[in-house]
Amino acid sequence: MEQNDIVFPKNGLSIQPNKHEEIILGELMYLTDLYRLHSRRSLTEFLTRVFLVLDVPLPSIVNHYFTHGSIVELTSNAGTIALNLEQIKRWIGVTRKLPGDFDFIGTTAEFLQGQNEWIVPITIRTPIRKNMTMLSNKAITDAYTVAEFFTDKIANESFPQNMFVSNDQYAREEIDCTCFEMRRHILFNPLKELNKPTIEAIRLKIGAPKLRAAYLFSDSSEDERLAEIVRIAYGIKNGYILPMGSLENYTKQVDPYFYFSPLPIMDVFLKANSFLDLYHYFSMYEWMDRLPAN
Repeated sequence: MEQNDIVFPKNGLSIQPNKHEEIILGELMYLTDLYRLHSRRSLTEFLTRVFLVLDVPLPSIVNHYFTHGSIVELTSNAGTIALNLEQIKRWIGVTRKLPGDFDFIGTTAEFLQGQNEWIVPITIRTPIRKNMTMLSNKAITDAYTVAEFFTDKIANESFPQNMFVSNDQYAREEIDCTCFEMRRHILFNPLKELNKPTIEAIRLKIGAPKLRAAYLFSDSSEDERLAEIVRIAYGIKNGYILPMGSLENYTKQVDPYFYFSPLPIMDVFLKANSFLDLYHYFSMYEWMDRLPAN
Protein backbone atom coordinates (compact mmCIF):
# COMPACT_ATOMS: atom_id res chain seq x y z
CA MET A 1 0.00 0.00 0.00
CA GLU A 2 1.18 3.49 -0.86
CA GLN A 3 -0.15 5.74 1.87
CA ASN A 4 -0.03 8.84 -0.33
CA ASP A 5 -2.65 7.20 -2.54
CA ILE A 6 -5.49 8.79 -0.54
CA VAL A 7 -6.80 12.26 -1.31
CA PHE A 8 -8.75 14.47 1.08
CA PRO A 9 -11.41 16.84 -0.28
CA LYS A 10 -10.21 20.43 -0.39
CA ASN A 11 -13.60 22.10 0.05
CA GLY A 12 -15.59 22.32 3.25
CA LEU A 13 -12.81 21.30 5.62
CA SER A 14 -12.03 23.77 8.37
CA ILE A 15 -9.23 21.55 9.68
CA GLN A 16 -6.95 19.68 7.32
CA PRO A 17 -5.75 16.29 8.61
CA ASN A 18 -2.15 15.89 9.68
CA LYS A 19 0.18 13.35 8.08
CA HIS A 20 -0.22 10.91 10.97
CA GLU A 21 -3.99 10.86 10.57
CA GLU A 22 -3.64 10.52 6.80
CA ILE A 23 -1.37 7.49 7.17
CA ILE A 24 -3.74 5.78 9.61
CA LEU A 25 -6.77 6.43 7.42
CA GLY A 26 -4.89 5.15 4.36
CA GLU A 27 -4.11 1.91 6.12
CA LEU A 28 -7.65 1.53 7.45
CA MET A 29 -8.99 1.88 3.92
CA TYR A 30 -6.42 -0.66 2.77
CA LEU A 31 -7.35 -3.13 5.53
CA THR A 32 -11.08 -2.73 4.83
CA ASP A 33 -10.71 -2.79 1.03
CA LEU A 34 -12.52 0.53 0.60
CA TYR A 35 -11.74 3.19 -1.97
CA ARG A 36 -14.10 6.11 -1.41
CA LEU A 37 -16.05 7.47 1.56
CA HIS A 38 -18.67 9.63 -0.08
CA SER A 39 -22.05 8.59 1.31
CA ARG A 40 -23.63 7.61 4.60
CA ARG A 41 -23.87 4.04 3.38
CA SER A 42 -20.19 3.81 2.44
CA LEU A 43 -19.16 5.38 5.75
CA THR A 44 -21.29 2.89 7.69
CA GLU A 45 -19.76 0.02 5.75
CA PHE A 46 -16.30 1.41 6.44
CA LEU A 47 -16.85 1.57 10.21
CA THR A 48 -18.46 -1.88 10.19
CA ARG A 49 -15.35 -3.35 8.61
CA VAL A 50 -13.05 -1.37 10.91
CA PHE A 51 -14.84 -2.82 13.95
CA LEU A 52 -14.52 -6.33 12.49
CA VAL A 53 -10.88 -5.96 11.45
CA LEU A 54 -9.72 -4.54 14.78
CA ASP A 55 -9.46 -7.11 17.54
CA VAL A 56 -11.22 -4.80 20.00
CA PRO A 57 -14.46 -5.87 21.78
CA LEU A 58 -17.49 -3.93 20.58
CA PRO A 59 -18.79 -3.28 24.13
CA SER A 60 -15.51 -1.54 24.97
CA ILE A 61 -15.84 0.64 21.85
CA VAL A 62 -19.34 1.76 22.85
CA ASN A 63 -18.28 2.25 26.48
CA HIS A 64 -15.22 4.25 25.39
CA TYR A 65 -17.44 6.58 23.38
CA PHE A 66 -19.79 7.31 26.28
CA THR A 67 -17.00 7.72 28.84
CA HIS A 68 -14.30 9.46 26.75
CA GLY A 69 -16.15 10.89 23.72
CA SER A 70 -13.98 8.99 21.22
CA ILE A 71 -14.76 5.75 19.43
CA VAL A 72 -11.51 3.81 19.48
CA GLU A 73 -7.82 4.51 20.01
CA LEU A 74 -5.65 3.69 17.03
CA THR A 75 -1.96 3.20 17.77
CA SER A 76 0.64 3.48 15.04
CA ASN A 77 4.39 3.93 14.70
CA ALA A 78 3.85 7.69 14.92
CA GLY A 79 1.70 7.70 18.04
CA THR A 80 -1.95 7.30 19.01
CA ILE A 81 -5.12 8.80 17.56
CA ALA A 82 -8.39 8.78 19.48
CA LEU A 83 -10.87 8.38 16.65
CA ASN A 84 -13.93 10.59 17.14
CA LEU A 85 -16.93 11.76 15.11
CA GLU A 86 -15.31 15.04 14.08
CA GLN A 87 -12.43 13.15 12.47
CA ILE A 88 -14.83 10.80 10.70
CA LYS A 89 -16.72 13.80 9.32
CA ARG A 90 -13.41 15.11 7.91
CA TRP A 91 -12.97 11.81 6.12
CA ILE A 92 -16.17 12.15 4.10
CA GLY A 93 -15.13 12.52 0.46
CA VAL A 94 -11.73 10.86 0.88
CA THR A 95 -10.69 8.67 -2.05
CA ARG A 96 -8.02 6.11 -2.81
CA LYS A 97 -6.90 4.93 -6.22
CA LEU A 98 -9.87 3.10 -7.69
CA PRO A 99 -8.99 -0.32 -9.16
CA GLY A 100 -12.41 -1.04 -10.66
CA ASP A 101 -15.85 0.26 -11.49
CA PHE A 102 -17.18 0.67 -7.96
CA ASP A 103 -16.24 2.61 -4.87
CA PHE A 104 -15.73 -0.56 -2.89
CA ILE A 105 -16.19 -4.19 -3.77
CA GLY A 106 -18.58 -6.58 -2.08
CA THR A 107 -20.90 -6.67 0.88
CA THR A 108 -19.61 -7.10 4.43
CA ALA A 109 -20.09 -10.86 4.24
CA GLU A 110 -18.25 -11.10 0.90
CA PHE A 111 -15.43 -8.97 2.25
CA LEU A 112 -15.01 -11.34 5.21
CA GLN A 113 -15.07 -14.42 2.97
CA GLY A 114 -12.04 -13.06 1.17
CA GLN A 115 -10.05 -12.64 4.39
CA ASN A 116 -8.67 -16.18 4.54
CA GLU A 117 -5.17 -14.92 5.26
CA TRP A 118 -4.22 -12.52 8.01
CA ILE A 119 -3.26 -9.16 6.53
CA VAL A 120 -0.32 -7.74 8.44
CA PRO A 121 -0.72 -3.96 8.90
CA ILE A 122 2.17 -1.71 7.94
CA THR A 123 1.73 1.10 10.43
CA ILE A 124 -1.19 0.40 12.79
CA ARG A 125 -0.23 -1.34 16.04
CA THR A 126 -3.75 -1.72 17.41
CA PRO A 127 -4.49 -5.50 17.51
CA ILE A 128 -5.84 -6.89 14.23
CA ARG A 129 -8.16 -9.91 14.12
CA LYS A 130 -6.34 -12.88 12.64
CA ASN A 131 -9.28 -15.03 11.47
CA MET A 132 -12.27 -12.99 10.35
CA THR A 133 -13.87 -15.93 8.54
CA MET A 134 -14.77 -17.37 11.96
CA LEU A 135 -16.91 -14.37 12.96
CA SER A 136 -20.54 -15.22 13.70
CA ASN A 137 -23.51 -13.60 11.99
CA LYS A 138 -24.33 -11.94 15.30
CA ALA A 139 -20.87 -10.37 15.47
CA ILE A 140 -21.30 -8.97 11.95
CA THR A 141 -24.79 -7.65 12.71
CA ASP A 142 -23.61 -6.08 15.97
CA ALA A 143 -20.70 -4.36 14.21
CA TYR A 144 -23.09 -2.89 11.65
CA THR A 145 -25.47 -1.72 14.37
CA VAL A 146 -22.69 0.09 16.22
CA ALA A 147 -21.36 1.60 12.98
CA GLU A 148 -24.85 2.84 12.08
CA PHE A 149 -25.22 4.32 15.56
CA PHE A 150 -22.20 6.54 14.89
CA THR A 151 -22.99 7.50 11.30
CA ASP A 152 -26.58 8.37 12.29
CA LYS A 153 -25.07 11.14 14.40
CA ILE A 154 -23.67 12.85 11.30
CA ALA A 155 -26.02 15.38 9.70
CA ASN A 156 -27.09 14.95 6.08
CA GLU A 157 -25.46 18.29 5.25
CA SER A 158 -22.04 16.73 5.92
CA PHE A 159 -22.39 14.45 2.89
CA PRO A 160 -22.07 15.67 -0.72
CA GLN A 161 -25.47 16.87 -1.92
CA ASN A 162 -24.62 16.75 -5.63
CA MET A 163 -22.52 13.62 -5.65
CA PHE A 164 -20.39 13.09 -8.76
CA VAL A 165 -21.18 9.77 -10.43
CA SER A 166 -18.51 8.44 -12.75
CA ASN A 167 -19.30 6.87 -16.10
CA ASP A 168 -18.59 3.43 -14.70
CA GLN A 169 -21.28 3.95 -12.06
CA TYR A 170 -24.04 4.62 -14.59
CA ALA A 171 -27.31 2.78 -14.05
CA ARG A 172 -30.82 3.00 -15.48
CA GLU A 173 -32.03 4.57 -12.27
CA GLU A 174 -30.22 6.56 -9.65
CA ILE A 175 -28.63 4.24 -7.11
CA ASP A 176 -26.12 4.60 -4.31
CA CYS A 177 -23.30 2.73 -6.02
CA THR A 178 -21.20 2.07 -2.93
CA CYS A 179 -20.79 -1.66 -3.28
CA PHE A 180 -21.08 -4.41 -5.83
CA GLU A 181 -24.00 -6.69 -4.94
CA MET A 182 -23.48 -10.15 -6.40
CA ARG A 183 -27.21 -10.89 -6.33
CA ARG A 184 -27.77 -8.04 -8.84
CA HIS A 185 -25.16 -9.24 -11.32
CA ILE A 186 -26.78 -9.95 -14.72
CA LEU A 187 -25.15 -12.73 -16.70
CA PHE A 188 -26.92 -13.87 -19.87
CA ASN A 189 -25.40 -16.75 -21.87
CA PRO A 190 -27.42 -17.05 -25.10
CA LEU A 191 -25.83 -20.29 -26.29
CA LYS A 192 -26.86 -22.02 -23.05
CA GLU A 193 -30.09 -20.23 -22.18
CA LEU A 194 -31.74 -20.24 -25.61
CA ASN A 195 -32.77 -23.42 -27.38
CA LYS A 196 -31.04 -24.49 -30.56
CA PRO A 197 -33.89 -23.61 -33.00
CA THR A 198 -33.97 -20.06 -31.62
CA ILE A 199 -30.20 -19.67 -31.92
CA GLU A 200 -30.20 -20.99 -35.48
CA ALA A 201 -33.10 -18.73 -36.48
CA ILE A 202 -31.21 -15.70 -35.14
CA ARG A 203 -28.05 -16.84 -36.92
CA LEU A 204 -29.92 -16.92 -40.24
CA LYS A 205 -31.48 -13.48 -39.66
CA ILE A 206 -28.08 -11.90 -39.02
CA GLY A 207 -26.45 -13.67 -41.94
CA ALA A 208 -23.14 -15.49 -42.25
CA PRO A 209 -21.08 -12.52 -43.62
CA LYS A 210 -21.83 -10.40 -40.55
CA LEU A 211 -20.88 -13.27 -38.24
CA ARG A 212 -17.34 -13.41 -39.59
CA ALA A 213 -15.17 -11.07 -37.54
CA ALA A 214 -12.29 -9.19 -39.12
CA TYR A 215 -9.24 -11.08 -37.84
CA LEU A 216 -7.43 -7.80 -37.38
CA PHE A 217 -9.61 -7.08 -34.35
CA SER A 218 -10.50 -10.46 -32.91
CA ASP A 219 -9.88 -14.17 -33.30
CA SER A 220 -13.26 -14.96 -31.72
CA SER A 221 -15.24 -17.82 -33.24
CA GLU A 222 -18.55 -17.24 -35.03
CA ASP A 223 -20.40 -18.68 -32.04
CA GLU A 224 -18.64 -16.27 -29.66
CA ARG A 225 -19.47 -13.37 -31.97
CA LEU A 226 -23.09 -14.51 -32.24
CA ALA A 227 -23.37 -14.85 -28.46
CA GLU A 228 -22.13 -11.29 -27.91
CA ILE A 229 -24.51 -9.85 -30.52
CA VAL A 230 -27.45 -11.63 -28.88
CA ARG A 231 -26.27 -10.55 -25.43
CA ILE A 232 -26.27 -6.91 -26.53
CA ALA A 233 -29.74 -7.32 -28.02
CA TYR A 234 -30.91 -8.82 -24.72
CA GLY A 235 -29.45 -5.82 -22.89
CA ILE A 236 -31.23 -3.36 -25.20
CA LYS A 237 -34.54 -5.21 -24.96
CA ASN A 238 -34.50 -5.33 -21.17
CA GLY A 239 -33.25 -1.80 -20.58
CA TYR A 240 -29.70 -2.63 -19.45
CA ILE A 241 -28.27 -0.79 -22.46
CA LEU A 242 -29.33 2.65 -23.68
CA PRO A 243 -29.47 2.34 -27.49
CA MET A 244 -29.20 6.05 -28.33
CA GLY A 245 -26.10 6.85 -26.28
CA SER A 246 -22.67 7.53 -27.76
CA LEU A 247 -20.17 4.67 -27.89
CA GLU A 248 -17.27 7.04 -27.27
CA ASN A 249 -17.53 6.02 -23.63
CA TYR A 250 -19.91 3.10 -23.88
CA THR A 251 -19.82 2.17 -20.17
CA LYS A 252 -21.98 5.21 -19.50
CA GLN A 253 -24.74 3.62 -21.57
CA VAL A 254 -24.68 0.24 -19.78
CA ASP A 255 -26.03 -0.79 -16.41
CA PRO A 256 -22.88 -1.62 -14.34
CA TYR A 257 -24.41 -4.94 -13.30
CA PHE A 258 -24.90 -6.09 -16.90
CA TYR A 259 -21.93 -7.87 -18.44
CA PHE A 260 -20.97 -7.84 -22.11
CA SER A 261 -17.72 -7.53 -24.09
CA PRO A 262 -17.31 -5.53 -27.33
CA LEU A 263 -14.20 -7.53 -28.31
CA PRO A 264 -15.88 -10.17 -30.55
CA ILE A 265 -17.64 -7.41 -32.57
CA MET A 266 -14.87 -4.81 -32.36
CA ASP A 267 -14.67 -4.41 -36.15
CA VAL A 268 -18.29 -3.17 -36.20
CA PHE A 269 -18.16 -1.51 -32.79
CA LEU A 270 -15.41 0.90 -33.82
CA LYS A 271 -17.42 2.12 -36.82
CA ALA A 272 -20.67 2.60 -34.86
CA ASN A 273 -21.77 5.79 -33.14
CA SER A 274 -24.31 4.21 -30.82
CA PHE A 275 -25.83 0.88 -29.83
CA LEU A 276 -28.67 1.79 -32.18
CA ASP A 277 -26.21 1.38 -35.09
CA LEU A 278 -25.49 -2.15 -33.86
CA TYR A 279 -29.24 -2.74 -33.53
CA HIS A 280 -29.72 -1.94 -37.22
CA TYR A 281 -26.50 -3.52 -38.55
CA PHE A 282 -27.29 -6.92 -37.01
CA SER A 283 -31.02 -6.64 -37.83
CA MET A 284 -31.98 -7.05 -34.18
CA TYR A 285 -35.46 -5.69 -34.93
CA GLU A 286 -36.14 -8.92 -36.88
CA TRP A 287 -35.33 -11.35 -34.08
CA MET A 288 -35.22 -9.51 -30.73
CA ASP A 289 -38.79 -10.67 -29.92
CA ARG A 290 -37.36 -14.19 -29.56
CA LEU A 291 -35.30 -13.15 -26.54
CA PRO A 292 -36.62 -13.48 -22.98
CA ALA A 293 -37.81 -10.46 -21.00
CA ASN A 294 -36.43 -10.05 -17.50
